[in-house]
Amino acid sequence: MLDLAIILVLAVIFDLLLGDPRRWHPVVGIGNAAGFFARILRKASGEGPAALIAAGAATAAMTVAVCAIAAGAIVYAAALVPKVALVSNVAFVAIVPNLAAALIVSFMIAVRSLEDHALVVYRALVREDLSFARERAGWIVGRDTHDLPEPELVRATVECVAESISDGVSGPLFFAAVGGLIGAACLKDAGAGAAIGAAMGAVGYRAINTMDSMFGYRNARYTFFGRVPARLDDLANLLPARLTVPAIILAALIARESFVQSARIWWRDALKHTSPNAGQGEAAFAGALNIQLGGTNLYAGVPVVKPLIGPQDRSAPLERAHILRAVRLMFLTVLWFTIGLAGVILAL
Repeated sequence: MLDLAIILVLAVIFDLLLGDPRRWHPVVGIGNAAGFFARILRKASGEGPAALIAAGAATAAMTVAVCAIAAGAIVYAAALVPKVALVSNVAFVAIVPNLAAALIVSFMIAVRSLEDHALVVYRALVREDLSFARERAGWIVGRDTHDLPEPELVRATVECVAESISDGVSGPLFFAAVGGLIGAACLKDAGAGAAIGAAMGAVGYRAINTMDSMFGYRNARYTFFGRVPARLDDLANLLPARLTVPAIILAALIARESFVQSARIWWRDALKHTSPNAGQGEAAFAGALNIQLGGTNLYAGVPVVKPLIGPQDRSAPLERAHILRAVRLMFLTVLWFTIGLAGVILAL
C-alpha cells in the first residue's frame, strides 16, 4: 500500500514538474487507437441504430482493454529490468516499476496543462488582447468563443477549470488507486502488482474519457455510436466527481474563499447542470468564488441555455482575477484530494 501511495504522489509531482509531453503524448495514442477501432467497427456494423450502438460499445471495450494492457505491459517490463540486469538491491527492485507507473499516471492527469491553458487566457485579457483570448479559450471549451466579451471568456475558463478537475485529475488518480489495490491483491508480488494495476487503471479511465470527447456528441454521426462511450464516461466519473467536492470545500477554506457558501451552493445547484458530474465541481467553485456560472452558450451558432449555478442574488461580477483564483483553488483541491486518497490507501 505504501508503494501505491507513493505512485500517486509521484504522479502529481511529475505532472507539475514536467507537464505534458510536447510530442508523442500517450493520450494522443489512446485517441488514435479509439479512432482506428471506430473506423473498422463502424464500417463493419452498418448504419442501423442498434448496429451503431453495438459498434460503439465494442469500440469502447477494445480501446480500454488494449490501452490498459499496453500500460500494464510497460510497467511489467520495467519490473523485469532489475532481474535482467542481475540487480538484487531491494530498494532498486521496488522503485523501478513504481517510477514507471508514476510516469504513466502523470501523463493521464492534467494539473499543469489546466493551469497553462487558463493562464494563457488570463494574460491575454490583461494585455487587452481579446482576439487571442477568444482563440485560446476556444482550445479548452466546446462553445463558440469568437465573439465573447471578457466576462464570458472568464466564465468559460473558470467552468473549464472547475469541471476538468474531475476528468483531468481526480478520475485518473482514483482509478489508479482502484487498479493498484486490485493489482496488489491479485499478484504474488504485491508491490509490482500495485504498480501494474495503477497504470492500467489510470490509462483505462483516460481511454473512457477520451472516447467521450471524441464520440459523445448528439449529432447525426454520433448520436447512436457514441451512446455507450458517453454513458460509460458518466458512470466512471460518478464517484471521482463527488469525492472531489470535499477537497474543493477544504481548498476554499485554506484559500480564504467562501467555503461555507461553496458547500451550500454545491448542495443546492450541483444537479442543475445538464451533466450528472460536471455540475459537482462547477457548483462548488461558483459558491467558493461567489460567482454565477452557466447561462447561454453558442455551439456552432446554435444557442443552448444552461441553468444558472451560483449565488443569484449577490454574486460578484466576473473579472479576469477570477481565473487566477480558480487556478489557485484547483491546485489546493488537487493537493487535498491526493493527500486524502493516499491517506485512505495507507489506512487500508
